[in-house]
Amino acid sequence: MGRIPGFTDAIFPTASMPTLSMAANVGLILFLLLVGLEVDLRLMVSNWRIALSVGQLEWLFHLAWDAQLPTVYITNSAPTPGFCR
Repeated sequence: MGRIPGFTDAIFPTASMPTLSMAANVGLILFLLLVGLEVDLRLMVSNWRIALSVGQLEWLFHLAWDAQLPTVYITNSAPTPGFCR
């Protein structure tokens, strides 16, 4: 539909984009609220040890990964001419 000439301007005029964006954000917030209401808290409480350990391992993995990125970038990047004079 975006390839049809004038379709986007006719259906979504520039003046209406802030209103449509606000409506989309409100809809997203309501959707996330409904998803949160569907969460089974008893299941989460019964499996808290597994969830906590997975969360900690994920945090440690990302911390180690992010700590290695600068060294990989510095060793594999070519020096920029004129950067260090």
